[in-house]
Amino acid sequence: MPAFANVVGIDYGNHGGTLVTHTFIPQQVVDGVATYVEAGATPLDDLKLTASRRITAENGRIKVTVKLSWPITATETINGVASPKLLRTAYGEMTVTADSSSTLQERENIITLLRDLTGVADQPCIVFTANQAVY
Repeated sequence: MPAFANVVGIDYGNHGGTLVTHTFIPQQVVDGVATYVEAGATPLDDLKLTASRRITAENGRIKVTVKLSWPITATETINGVASPKLLRTAYGEMTVTADSSSTLQERENIITLLRDLTGVADQPCIVFTANQAVY
């Protein structure tokens, strides 16, 4: 079992050619779900990552689910008092299921192919990023 430690991810988004590293700090593990947070300017701005692994009851497969929530906020000033306001939140979820007899290489193959299909630095997934349908 991996240690409950920092998780680092790289944001390949358009940041003027600069990659942005996000460090998620462990918060808690409840009922097999690990929660990590990258602190924003206020708790309302925090990026939240959860990860879980379980063995499915029906067929004994390994099921791993990772979820990310990314809030978008703005500062709202009312009567001279500035406070953060939540505008919207983007959510992402990835679930990977593998047979319990699968090899490490097989599990790595599915993850790396999914990563490349959903978008890498030079070719983001246009279905999602440009909000275009598949035709």
